[in-house]
Amino acid sequence: MRILMLEDDKKTAAFVAKGLNEAGHICDHLADGRDALFQATREAYDVFVVDRMTPGLDGLSVVKSLRAAGVMTPVIFLTSVGGVDDRVEGLQAGADDYLVKPFAFSELLARLQALGRRPPVQEQKTVLKVADLEMDLVKRHVARQGQSIELQPREFRLLEVLMRGEGRVITRTMLLERVWDFHFDPKTSVVEIMSAVCAPRSTAPSRCHCSIPSGTPATASMRPVESLLRSTPFRLALAFSAFVILAFLLTGGIVYQTMSANLDRRLDDSVRQAYSMIATTYAESDVDDLIIAVNSHAVGNAGNDQLISLTGAQGESLAGNLSAIDLPEGFAIVPEGTPGFPETAPYRAYSGKVGSTNLTVAQSFKETEELESLLLASFVWAAAIVAGLAIAGGAFLASRVQRRLDAIGDTMVAVSQGKLEARIPQLGRDDDIDGVSIQINAALDRLGSLVEGMRQVSSDIAHDLKTPLNRLHMILDGAADKAGKRVDVSPDLAEARAESTQINETFDALLRIAQIEAGARRARFVQLDLTEVVASVADIYAEVAKDDGKVLLIENCIAGDMITGDRELLTQLFANLIENAIRHTPEGTRIEISANRQADSLVAEVRDNGPGIPSEEQEKVFRRLYRLDKSRSTPGTGLGLSLVKAIADLHGAAVSMQPRNPGIAAVVVFPILTGQLSAR
Repeated sequence: MRILMLEDDKKTAAFVAKGLNEAGHICDHLADGRDALFQATREAYDVFVVDRMTPGLDGLSVVKSLRAAGVMTPVIFLTSVGGVDDRVEGLQAGADDYLVKPFAFSELLARLQALGRRPPVQEQKTVLKVADLEMDLVKRHVARQGQSIELQPREFRLLEVLMRGEGRVITRTMLLERVWDFHFDPKTSVVEIMSAVCAPRSTAPSRCHCSIPSGTPATASMRPVESLLRSTPFRLALAFSAFVILAFLLTGGIVYQTMSANLDRRLDDSVRQAYSMIATTYAESDVDDLIIAVNSHAVGNAGNDQLISLTGAQGESLAGNLSAIDLPEGFAIVPEGTPGFPETAPYRAYSGKVGSTNLTVAQSFKETEELESLLLASFVWAAAIVAGLAIAGGAFLASRVQRRLDAIGDTMVAVSQGKLEARIPQLGRDDDIDGVSIQINAALDRLGSLVEGMRQVSSDIAHDLKTPLNRLHMILDGAADKAGKRVDVSPDLAEARAESTQINETFDALLRIAQIEAGARRARFVQLDLTEVVASVADIYAEVAKDDGKVLLIENCIAGDMITGDRELLTQLFANLIENAIRHTPEGTRIEISANRQADSLVAEVRDNGPGIPSEEQEKVFRRLYRLDKSRSTPGTGLGLSLVKAIADLHGAAVSMQPRNPGIAAVVVFPILTGQLSAR
């Protein structure tokens, strides 16, 4: 059956949904009454399971609205509101059945099956049509304009939800719940991506709408970008890339400025050198040789890279390939386009007097500018390459780190959903993330053991304590009957007192185990000699064993081996083991207790030559309230060995039952203090 459940308590809903799914039914769960009413009027269900006290719209109003809308699907109230008037009100509102919490799931399942056997009051749609799109729910077939469309199961379910909601807004949350069974926001773009994939193949334009709430990107392409920008590794990668690019730009700028200054200095040296070479040809009052030298240099530089001008005292041009120009003595920059100079580039000029004449030598900046342009272009390309590599490399590294962080996040989500066995995968790189993962896994191991312990305690109390409580109830009932008949009830009261004392002792033992497992007694740990503890316990129980027809001996106990622990708890551990051996062995049994060093451990044993324990039972005896069949007739709570294991775990020791021929041995292996390992 397909069942819609309105229940605002998550744990109850999860319990019921799990049970229904295991029974072969499909259960959709909603916590809000308005959402449930909308869902119930838009989709076909076989039964509604409704809680009365729900947010948005109470369950009673939901049922009344359904009946007013002509929806006659069977309804069963599952609620803690269980008064007679409340039950009558619920049934008169249109419910078909009423079950009060707490309830037995088997009863709920039986009632649902009974409701499901009723003939349907509504004809269920098996074919959905939207424009030219047709979906056959029975044959699981989709066609558009007569052409079949192949869809994956999840795509088929998504399209079914959209087609059932034709002309109405289907929210992202509704899709997550109905298609993916997510009752939380997984912070992924799965809805948008799946919708984008299905839309081109199947949906009719402007008929089915998926509404994305405000603040959520409306397209699938924006979600990964937003997720990437919010990623800490990617932000760190961007920051590092920006730092690398900035460092490269600063370094490149310094190099560029240095090389540019060096080129300018070389140009000045070249101009000064040419000026000196020409000026040295001048002899006193010998202007003709100077003119010849100027003309020869001018002819050798026909490409206008170097210009030379020799003018007389009155400014007339005497020689050179540059018309007369008035420049100050020393270096000067002649801008591009200056009259008398070519318009190809600016010039660097040097002027000075040679005798009675003025000599000017100008060198073009063209070659220098070309070199600077080439240098700048190379620098820009290098910067672009460095930036691209830095960003790409950073993004690659960030994605790898993000995948590992996502694995941690996925594990924690799984744990939050109750999958306590989930663990973070290890890559074996021995880095900080692996270190954090190991610590989290260790914490999850501890959490899992604690939760499992709580589950076991709850199960033990619910099941194993039910028998003594029933016995106590029967004794008191019998005593009440006898009291009415004026019969002496003293024996019954004494038996009831003994039974209640036994129950109280069981609870005390369970609480003591829980306290020990929580580690509350570690604050009382001190260094102590294990053999002294063993010897003191053996001395106490030697007479007890003798009175019971057994022999208790101490062997191989050499003083001096130290451990850290709680003396009282360790005494309790060995006392429980000896009592267990005395209680469950026949008369004449030989019981031995020993403590000796083996390698880097201290091994304590309590062994006997009795009937032993079957191999398949040797691990089970440490469970709470577990008792062998042959020992059920003997006094005890079934918690003695559970307490032994809890104490051993608290001390970092390993306890186990090992067969001996004949008999059995309880072996406890303690770690030795580090100082003793180095001393020996």
